[in-house]
Amino acid sequence: MRVYSVKIGNEFVEYVPQRFMNEHREEMIETWLEQNPECIVENGGLLIIGRQVTTNLNSSIDLLGVDREGNLAVVELKRDKTPRDTLAQALEYASYAITLSSNQLEEIYQLYTGDENASLVEIHRRFFSLVESEAVSLNKDQRIVIVGSEIVQSIRQSTAFLRQKGLLLTCLEFTYFQTESGEQLVSIDTVVGQEPLGPGKVVTGTLPKTNKDEFLKACDEAGKAMFGPLLDMAESEKLPIHWGSRGFTLNLDHAGIEIALCFGYPQLSKPNQTPQSLYTAFREIARKVEGSGDTIENIKRRFLDTRKFLPAGKFEVKYLIKQVPTPELVIDILKIIHDLTQEVRTLAGSDSE
Repeated sequence: MRVYSVKIGNEFVEYVPQRFMNEHREEMIETWLEQNPECIVENGGLLIIGRQVTTNLNSSIDLLGVDREGNLAVVELKRDKTPRDTLAQALEYASYAITLSSNQLEEIYQLYTGDENASLVEIHRRFFSLVESEAVSLNKDQRIVIVGSEIVQSIRQSTAFLRQKGLLLTCLEFTYFQTESGEQLVSIDTVVGQEPLGPGKVVTGTLPKTNKDEFLKACDEAGKAMFGPLLDMAESEKLPIHWGSRGFTLNLDHAGIEIALCFGYPQLSKPNQTPQSLYTAFREIARKVEGSGDTIENIKRRFLDTRKFLPAGKFEVKYLIKQVPTPELVIDILKIIHDLTQEVRTLAGSDSE
């Protein structure tokens, strides 16, 4: 791929590809992809759940993720050309990944994020903004992603063959550019992975949805004191509520595009569920609304200043509702959510102009 900058007078100046030199370690690529997971696979990217995950053979998976369909993805990174044994190495990782249970995946995610209360199923649903009709089970299939500055022909041919046999395999080739001023650019091309797969997609049923009355019945007095006014505010401000099998998503509808603002969950009914809580949806806002970084940081600070919200992983904050909140606290939280709604609406409006 050729990349140009457009100078004054509409002159094109070509960026010259640079070799990824010794000082550019594979860890740099890991970090770039870890922080930009939408670039890794088609249809929404990956939810990264682990980095340098140790296998039963004492090897390490560079990045471990889950795609929109719930498939577990192992990402193998090579700074330079992909050697012939790259595919065998990736298949070894996939053979380990297939043995991981949902509980083990959740434990990996909790260790990765430092959030010991995280529910991977709920995090996955929020990350991909899934509705109940898109309910998925985790690790029902596995996929392999190979990333390198040059995917050699033998790897391309082998992965394309395995993909035709139904294996989920993707090869990404990146090119690194650096300007005279030190600005870094990276282009990423999918060289294997856009061809049709062999077998068709598996479809599964869904759990029944809850509603406002059933949701509040499932809450204790603390939950009712928080969620009752929040749901009333959503109705008065005409903010769409999407009901799931247990909880809800509070959304903003802008020009037919819905942007999640926060998530609510009642008391636990099963041990592996998210406890009674209110979670933010900052990651989705950042993904859908350009220039929202400052707003997110400001709103996050205001939530944390209540002394009731805690960090939830690297991006979100959460309020574990264990005691009945004071009326002042409820009003404060509703005001923060109202302000978030207004600011996101303003930013989304400027995006469409």
